[in-house]
Amino acid sequence: MAIIAILAALLLPALARAKETAKRTQCISNQHQHALAWTMYVQDNQDTFPITSGWGDFAGQPGTPTATTQWLIPAFGIATPAANRPLNKYAPAPADWHCPSDQGDPNYGAKNCFIEYGLSYCTQWYIDPWGVQHVTDQPGGSPLQLRQLLARPATKILQGDWIWENAGFDPAVNIPWHSYKNQRRYVMLFGDNHVEFYAFPRNINATAPASPTNAYW
Repeated sequence: MAIIAILAALLLPALARAKETAKRTQCISNQHQHALAWTMYVQDNQDTFPITSGWGDFAGQPGTPTATTQWLIPAFGIATPAANRPLNKYAPAPADWHCPSDQGDPNYGAKNCFIEYGLSYCTQWYIDPWGVQHVTDQPGGSPLQLRQLLARPATKILQGDWIWENAGFDPAVNIPWHSYKNQRRYVMLFGDNHVEFYAFPRNINATAPASPTNAYW
């Protein structure tokens, strides 16, 4: 029995890491699909990224918020029908917008972003915090233009695991879904269509100006 217990103690962490690696691989695959959807949308819309009503209704499906997250419906576009979410034309399967490691949004008490918000991924919408220029915008606003992205596409953030946008918070509290060792790491999609398990710096200035000269923008 003692030998079995020792073997279990050695094997279980390795199995857990392997399981999480598989989930992260699926998330990366999802976002490669999303890259094609963003590209096709921009090509079909005069080199302009989408106008949306909230942070999360660029794709996915209507969410089912709890009593805790009900108040986020307008800001996150949770109730927007699937047919009105612009990237769904190019990536219509709801499962493509579900990260298997989705552990919710501790900032707002969501247990699962895909279920409650309608998708597991978030872009930057209408404002430019953390030094990241917004991609989508609200009605009447100015979404990202392809010519702007081309200034430095390899470092231009398009989207990532939902809680990336709150990357300024302590990762010990705002725990990244795929990460370990208290690192601030998220699966991120960039403007040149590459997907990376990106390590943000430990300290981020929430009011830093967005600029293509940043390490990310």
